[in-house]
Amino acid sequence: MNRDLVIDALQELGSREAQETLWLSDGSNGSLVSSFVEAIERLCTDSGLAGDIESGAAGLDDRFVALYKRLKGVIRKIDYWNRDPRAVIDDERMGDVRAISRTMLDLILPDRDL
Repeated sequence: MNRDLVIDALQELGSREAQETLWLSDGSNGSLVSSFVEAIERLCTDSGLAGDIESGAAGLDDRFVALYKRLKGVIRKIDYWNRDPRAVIDDERMGDVRAISRTMLDLILPDRDL
């Protein structure tokens, strides 16, 4: 698992400000661009976290795994395909996404082990 990618994705998913900056960006003037889908992919797939959780890889904190599963459940309820990024940011369930993501960050930052 790539811890840096997990942290980066959780920081983005846990911050409305980051979401507005990244998900509403058009990339002009070299500004960074991201999306809800990209943040989820970074957290789950790109980092290897989903694979580690599915395989029961040793070393992952039970609380972190439980929060990850809860986060995935909330994400499944958000209609984000072909939807305006502003609508995704404003979706009432994004409050839960942000809160769970911040709690997950609290478990791994600054020096806590997964």
